[in-house]
Amino acid sequence: MTTKVLFLPGLLCNSRLFLAQIEHLQGLGMQCAVGDLSHADNIPALADEVAGRYFQGEQQWHIVALSMGGYVAFELLQRYSRHIARLALLHTSARADTTEQTQTRRSLIQLAQQGRFKGVTPRLLPRLLSPANLNRPEVTEVIQTMAGEIGKEAFVRQQQAILSRPDRRAFLPTLRLPTLVIGGRDDTISTPEITLEISNLITDAKLEVLEGSRHLSPLEQSDRVNRLLAEFLVPKTAS
Repeated sequence: MTTKVLFLPGLLCNSRLFLAQIEHLQGLGMQCAVGDLSHADNIPALADEVAGRYFQGEQQWHIVALSMGGYVAFELLQRYSRHIARLALLHTSARADTTEQTQTRRSLIQLAQQGRFKGVTPRLLPRLLSPANLNRPEVTEVIQTMAGEIGKEAFVRQQQAILSRPDRRAFLPTLRLPTLVIGGRDDTISTPEITLEISNLITDAKLEVLEGSRHLSPLEQSDRVNRLLAEFLVPKTAS
């Protein structure tokens, strides 16, 4: 049976975020797909769109979710768990936004609605990338391209969806599936503390904190993430 891997990208990200991982896993015989998280303004609706497209019959998927994709993954696990075999969570959080984060998001929504959406500018890149990766055009250009492709309207919807997400920490101990948690040592958005918290709350979880990575390790440390995912997702009988 073919191993199916469903990638769920983060805010202002699309399939470009995972191109290196998709190429690597497809080379190992896996079937890969990327969910589109740009069409709804709340997490349950985004989860329903993903489930409606990919969760058919009794087939199961391995989920690889980054940041906002993790929020959707938690919703999928709560309502469609029979379709999910394994879970990889990258740079995400089980917490709801703080008051400060909520205010920041609402300000960004207001600016975008006023026509002042600029995607991911060079000034914002240091929040997403470790210093060593800021001088890699093959990384920075992908991030800026994705933001342009997602666009203002979808950005507003995504921020609204993130604003409304619940705290999932009480839910995580109920999970009973193999889970890989990946964080970045330099991540200031989903900090190592937040990543460790997720790992500690899920019974069957393995934690990897990557040096030289901030918030987008599939781009920053693509070879390392490729290896981690392959080791985690390849069936033991096929290795």
